[in-house]
Amino acid sequence: MGKEIRSTFEVTTFEPGRRIVIDTIESTFPIHVDRAVDPIDSQSCRVSATISGGPGGVMKLLAPLTDKMAQRSIEADYDRLVEVLK
Repeated sequence: MGKEIRSTFEVTTFEPGRRIVIDTIESTFPIHVDRAVDPIDSQSCRVSATISGGPGGVMKLLAPLTDKMAQRSIEADYDRLVEVLK
């Protein structure tokens, strides 16, 4: 799309090592993100994210495209996390 999206976020919940919730307070693409880390055993954990929101107005017509872009971004974030944790 070539359009830069700038956002300002507010952390509304922070539990160190466990959970973070952020909301956009200024954006052309408002979202709500809730990411959590849940221990499975002493060697592993499950990382989950719930992301909601998206463009409004005319930009809403691009939702299928922006959904795919967001999914790729999330997957890249988790790929980087795996590399950092190795």
